[in-house]
Amino acid sequence: MVLSDPREIVIHVRLFADLRRFLPDGSEEPVPYHLPADSTGADLLAAIGIPEAGEVTIGRNGEIAAHEDALHDGDEVLLFSPMEGG
Repeated sequence: MVLSDPREIVIHVRLFADLRRFLPDGSEEPVPYHLPADSTGADLLAAIGIPEAGEVTIGRNGEIAAHEDALHDGDEVLLFSPMEGG
């Protein structure tokens, strides 16, 4: 039996619209990201390689989350770019 590291969490991520360019080559969604247990939405964006200056909406487990909100093991995260239209 393999025990998970309590200092690490796994977040499952789906990227939408132009953010799909940050998908690792050959990966299928949701993409698992292994992060330190105290990670936030901003930490996840950095791990993916999404520039800090970019406007990204984070959906966590079906609700909008702030970039400074803590993530938890097993969270399902959706990342969206701002949309324009009229």
